Amino acid sequence: MRYTDFVLRNARLSLFLAPFLVAGCGGGTTLPTGPSPVASAVEFHYEVSGAPAGALALDCVGRVHLHPSWWGFAQVNMADVGSDTWAILFESVPVGRHTVRVEVPPECGTGEVSANGTMLTDRVPSKRGVELGFTVHADGSVTP
Repeated sequence: MRYTDFVLRNARLSLFLAPFLVAGCGGGTTLPTGPSPVASAVEFHYEVSGAPAGALALDCVGRVHLHPSWWGFAQVNMADVGSDTWAILFESVPVGRHTVRVEVPPECGTGEVSANGTMLTDRVPSKRGVELGFTVHADGSVTP
C-alpha cells in the first residue's frame, strides 16, 4: 500500500466519523466547577434538660465527652459554653453517614445532642451503648 492511499483511506474514514464524534461532544453548556466538598464543619451541642441553671457546669467540666465514628471513636472532651450546655466544633467531618456516642456521667444530668442546629434523634444500638446517627451533607447541613 502506498503512503498516499493510506492517507486518503484514513481521511475518508475521519470524514465519515466526524458527525458522530461532534454529536458525542455536544450536550451541556455548563463547565465543571471543581470537586465537590468532601468534608464540612459540624458543631455539636449537648444541652442538659430539667436541671437548675448553673448547678451542673462546675461539677461536669471535662467529664462530658463524645466519641465520633470518623475518628475511630476516640474520646474528645466537650467545652463548657454555658451553665447547662457543652459544645465542640469539628472543622473537617467527612460528607456521609456517621455516628457519635456522647458520654455524660449520671450526676451531670440528661439532655439532648444537636449537630449544626439539628437535633440528633436516630439512636443506633452499639456494643458500648447508644450512638446517635446522622448524615453530613456537602453544604454543611446535617440530617438525623
